[in-house]
Amino acid sequence: MGRPRFYRQNLISQINSVSQKSLWGWLVKETQEKYGMAPAEARLVALKGQAFLHQISGRGENQIEIELTAKEYSGRRQKRGDLPQRAVIMTPVSSDDRK
Repeated sequence: MGRPRFYRQNLISQINSVSQKSLWGWLVKETQEKYGMAPAEARLVALKGQAFLHQISGRGENQIEIELTAKEYSGRRQKRGDLPQRAVIMTPVSSDDRK
């Protein structure tokens, strides 16, 4: 009974949810709401804006930068703010995950 399920269905729906909340999606929404552009124009402006932001930040697409505690200090019992931090670049959603 019910609808048929397929392998990794929940994972795929979560990946689609995260990809909808991406920088590109936010830029499209903001461009449409603030400047009243057509959807096709908003997507083009968002694409160019995202490429510019990636160019000046030095990160690739779908990458985020998170400050984490340095490895050599990870076992210490101190407040996180007191320990040295290092920037780590992560890719939470890859284009290969959307299959």
